[in-house]
Amino acid sequence: MGKQVYMNALGIAFLSTSLIWEAAFALDVTRYLKGENKTRIIISGDTSTLTVGTILETWRNSTPGNSLENSALTGEVKITELSNDGAVAEVLTESSPESKIYYPEYPGIMEKDFIKIQARKFSKVSAIFPITEVSFYHIFEDPKQWPNNFEISDSGIEKLDEIAKKLRSATAPALIIEAYTDQNGPSDANQIESQQRALSIHQFLVDQHGFDPKRVIPIGYGENEQIGHPGVAGYRQKNRRIVFRLSWNDDQTED
Repeated sequence: MGKQVYMNALGIAFLSTSLIWEAAFALDVTRYLKGENKTRIIISGDTSTLTVGTILETWRNSTPGNSLENSALTGEVKITELSNDGAVAEVLTESSPESKIYYPEYPGIMEKDFIKIQARKFSKVSAIFPITEVSFYHIFEDPKQWPNNFEISDSGIEKLDEIAKKLRSATAPALIIEAYTDQNGPSDANQIESQQRALSIHQFLVDQHGFDPKRVIPIGYGENEQIGHPGVAGYRQKNRRIVFRLSWNDDQTED
């Protein structure tokens, strides 16, 4: 998945981008586990495309079968454990305005809800201004040794706190978090890794700094747009990076 970038006379880049969720009808909520401190769910189905840290949405359909029509969001979860035949996920949020209308007695997550996975397509034209760029190694627990661990390190928290203060002072309608990898390993695995790292930072900014989740857009570009060449000193560190940008959509309007 690439991105289209155009430069005007002022050096402003225009990026075609949009955010969607795709249904994964092969994945369902099979158990709902209410704990004292955390609520978890068991997900059954083909979890081969998921990684620990993946953010998922749970939906419920008011008609027989899984369909995006006549369905409502019931919650958001984060994968914490994976096995060959399913996954365990921590519940982050439950219910939505729509689910409270359609299912007033049980608007939150229930067994037999189906799963939607975040995906990206590019369509809208935006004015993009680079804000700052930082290596994976400055944000996450050793990404070389633990490529599937998307936990933010203590030093990474300090770095993101610093960046968040800078970004909060901006008045742009949207913030884009771009994540990139190097070319080591399978391209599809690099794509998933970059997406999950962008999502981890998105969740941190929303939870810890109160950013509006609708205005923070995490995008994983995988091994697109390589800097330098393999074998050159610093190649991996330069390419395994996060770029924060402010965006003004041409058709953007305030809520």
